Amino acid sequence: MGAFVSRYGGTILVCLVLAGAVAAILRGMIRDKRSGKGACGGDCSRCAGCAMGRTQDQR
Repeated sequence: MGAFVSRYGGTILVCLVLAGAVAAILRGMIRDKRSGKGACGGDCSRCAGCAMGRTQDQR
């Protein structure tokens, strides 16, 4: 076990740091979504990226 950790310690550390960063990003996205700060408000008529909510002149 000691040889494994000494051989792959750097790789394990980098993986743990990356997993922590991904977890923090996901946590922030979930918090924003729950507090209503999400990118989509659910109202397609006011969405500039949605073709359904725009008339022919607005396209």
